[in-house]
Amino acid sequence: PVLRANVQDSWVGTGDSPSRAALHVYPNPVSGAVLQVQVDAASDWTVFDAFGRQLLAGRWNASGMHSMDVSGLASGTYLLTTTQGRFVRFIVN
Repeated sequence: PVLRANVQDSWVGTGDSPSRAALHVYPNPVSGAVLQVQVDAASDWTVFDAFGRQLLAGRWNASGMHSMDVSGLASGTYLLTTTQGRFVRFIVN
């Protein structure tokens, strides 16, 4: 087999598909108790810590801006995922 590094037709590219770019958090890093999350569709969501432990979960019933209470999270980096496969990392100060 021949391996080549042509990004245009390579299956190992790092580009994001447009459908996965529709999950945004503000502010990042968050230093208060509320994280604002912008979503483009209703979905279930889960927050994981750096060790892969599930810490929070819930559901957004509509697209738009949603508030998430992160006051119970310690300082660190977290991963927010949705059932559509979207994800974003955020930092709690």
